[in-house]
Amino acid sequence: MITEIPSLRRLLLLILFQLTILSMQAQRSYRYENFGNRSVLLNGNVTGSVNDLGGVFYNPARLAIIENPKFSVEGRFYERTEVNVNDFLGAGINIENKQFNALPGLMAAATSIGSEKIYFSFMLRNRINISSSFDSGILDENNTDNIAPGILFNADAAIDINLREEWFGLSWAKKISDNFSVGISTFLSFYNYSGGDSFDFIISENDQNLLQFNGDLKYTQASTGLFGKVSAAWQQKHLSMGLTIDLPYIELRDDSSFNSKDFFTDRVTNEDIFTINQFSGLVARRKVPLGINFGAGIPIGKSTLHLNTDWHAGVGSYDRIEIPPLESTTEPTTLIEAKEKLNPVWNIGAGAEIFISEKINTYLSFTTDHSPLNPEDTFLNGGNNFGESNILTLDYLHLGGGVGLTFKSFAITLGAVNTSGSGDFERSITLPVGVDNFDDTDLNIKVDRWRFLVGFNFSGFGL
Repeated sequence: MITEIPSLRRLLLLILFQLTILSMQAQRSYRYENFGNRSVLLNGNVTGSVNDLGGVFYNPARLAIIENPKFSVEGRFYERTEVNVNDFLGAGINIENKQFNALPGLMAAATSIGSEKIYFSFMLRNRINISSSFDSGILDENNTDNIAPGILFNADAAIDINLREEWFGLSWAKKISDNFSVGISTFLSFYNYSGGDSFDFIISENDQNLLQFNGDLKYTQASTGLFGKVSAAWQQKHLSMGLTIDLPYIELRDDSSFNSKDFFTDRVTNEDIFTINQFSGLVARRKVPLGINFGAGIPIGKSTLHLNTDWHAGVGSYDRIEIPPLESTTEPTTLIEAKEKLNPVWNIGAGAEIFISEKINTYLSFTTDHSPLNPEDTFLNGGNNFGESNILTLDYLHLGGGVGLTFKSFAITLGAVNTSGSGDFERSITLPVGVDNFDDTDLNIKVDRWRFLVGFNFSGFGL
């Protein structure tokens, strides 16, 4: 129960410490996004069988096999994402985020330079926009037995995360023989990640004492660099296979900022905290490891079964951002190690392209999508797992389906992909409100995403 102001001050100091070492990660799982109309509905299980301009991403060697590819655009891509955090700050204290957005996808075009064909592409490689908040309102002993008579209580918290990464690509493919080809793709990546959280806590005791805490943390990381893909494709009458090696990321430019503000005041004891740190131009590092993708396409009559597996190497613990010591006018200097560790990941997936008629195909697919991050492998070490970091450490399952309509000079693809993931994580902060006698120390995060595709592929003209 909230009966003593000194005990509340200890709670607030604990919150201050945990917010200062807020954990956050910016590495998304590897299969979260897919590109190319048909490839999207097959959930990217097309390393050995891609036959649209999504080949610039999945297997550029297959571009030498595609007949007369000229221009491809994913028309319109709509996304509905719902994120629920249950028992965020205590029993029954939940937050949710629901969004519906129109998104761009992959655009690719082919042109000839002499005897060689070159492919240009643009894709929105990653996009996350989550903003959620909670406000308890003014609570007293009439709201919960956890608050003693004479005390008024209010708390509010908010978390934000924004990630946008754009790729500009150049691809080339060459037939070595009638049934074997090779290809390469290189992408210039512009990566921008930002986020943070805030936490406010006010307690009034019989108008004689007022405790107030305000904590706010914001961070940014920008990175420009190169991704490369080297691939091979084999095409037989009853089997097609493909191998794509994702080369490690080469960083060309980095930048980061880190800002935190922490204020605490106790009108009775005058034991206040006043801390402001604002850093810009920090050295930052982004690492994406080697990946190996293998796939096969197996014709079954006029239908096709698509099989795929991918493996991504791990990255040992490294300093992601070099944050200077945090200074305070009232507290000792705090040191933070901004580290990250990526674990090896192995995924499997399958898709079915079912022939209905010469003009109609249907698609069904699934793929696993394991995160390279553990909740304890935090970006800003401290192990509190307070907020948005947990959303990025979930393992996901992707399910897709749709229909393809083929006409003389163009094709239309319609369908949807569902992404779901959930997990329990240790809750670092529990407010003294909510259900009485509640001793569960975990919060639960659920993500449910639907993406709706209306795509086009034109093959009757080029650039």
